[in-house]
Amino acid sequence: MWKHLHFVCDYKKTHKGLFGLKSPRVYHLLMSKSRSLRELYAKVELIDIAEVSKWAAEDHSMATSLNQYVENRLPTQTLHDIQANLTDIVVLGMYPTHFERTASGLGIAGVQVLHPHPAPVSKRFNYVRPNFFLASNKRTLYVCVPPGKSYLKQYTSILLYFFSSQKLKPTFTLRYYPIAAETLAEWTDLANETFDHNSVCIIGHVDEFEKNIPALASNAKVVADNPYFTRTTINLPNEVKAELVGFKFSFWGDIAFRVAFQLYKGGCNEVIYFGKVGALERHIDLYKTIIIPESFMIIEHDRVIEESFSVPNGLADFVKSHTHHVSTPTVMEQGYVQRNRLEQFRPQTIDNEIAYIALATRRFNEMQASRRPPVRFSSISFATDYLRRPHEHMAPSIFDLSNNRSAEALRMKAKAMSRASRTLYDYLTSR
Repeated sequence: MWKHLHFVCDYKKTHKGLFGLKSPRVYHLLMSKSRSLRELYAKVELIDIAEVSKWAAEDHSMATSLNQYVENRLPTQTLHDIQANLTDIVVLGMYPTHFERTASGLGIAGVQVLHPHPAPVSKRFNYVRPNFFLASNKRTLYVCVPPGKSYLKQYTSILLYFFSSQKLKPTFTLRYYPIAAETLAEWTDLANETFDHNSVCIIGHVDEFEKNIPALASNAKVVADNPYFTRTTINLPNEVKAELVGFKFSFWGDIAFRVAFQLYKGGCNEVIYFGKVGALERHIDLYKTIIIPESFMIIEHDRVIEESFSVPNGLADFVKSHTHHVSTPTVMEQGYVQRNRLEQFRPQTIDNEIAYIALATRRFNEMQASRRPPVRFSSISFATDYLRRPHEHMAPSIFDLSNNRSAEALRMKAKAMSRASRTLYDYLTSR
């Protein structure tokens, strides 16, 4: 699984913005097959809890649905059973299945595995969920999420909201492991995947795309499969090679950047993200309108990290889209403060991945400008929810992120998937 030597660039924040190129730091990791996973977590950075969003339902664009959204993402009954004794919550940016193999080396011993929050049994991808472990003293709860600051902050803010609603104030500690985060492509083995120059890498809802286009099945070949991702190659009639890369973990925010950047490094000519978004304009029909943004921006809380930018975008050109999209590192920060801040930029849609992938595209093109033609990025999505403005706090909403797994939402989602899949297939075969 490991190559003998990896050189991994960590694009730090600079005045150019997130993952700026001014001050690259290079990790030289000697990763032999005998090297322990423990070394991925040898270096730790503590994140200040002040960096994490803390909104009450009355201040959030999801309004009263925020309560259900939080409960849907936690083993709520288990937490209710143990909460009276808890004094410390430790949230770790550690891949959930790595915890039990590395805990003793980190000075964590005698933990009890709590019932994990289950994913739907039918899912092939995006099913790895945060895991919960209770210390032997019954006072410390460890929560493991895939390595990445965005996901770490998202789940910390969810837990903060939950315990605040119970009138409890345990001490929170956030542990970010930079080596594990920055070498994700290596330890997942994604760095060993190479792609043809005419390949299009599709990520996100790849399983649904394949199922909705029957013509793909006869020509699909699984060429890589491990605990972290599955790669399926499909040769299209026009000699375009579609690479469906389905990840078994969620790639929020900065993880999305790293995943996309590695796909380009592996030779991929174009990345297409197939997913879902939130609507920022009332005219967007939930589960009906197909969203293909042309321009992107990134915001954290009320601070703009990357102002509006564009990248080579074949799908937007194909449908002549002019949609402006914003990504944020967490859902929990999407309160009215952020909503008001976005009014001056007028994005129509919002999510936690798309603009980060677009940024990886821009950064890769900046680095490779003199070596190869520019790579491209497009996203195709449907809206699952509308983010209310402050004056719409009590406005009714049929669908939001608290009920997106209801029978009606799943029925509408299936139809949206079918329409989006057909649009994507038409684009891929139009060249």
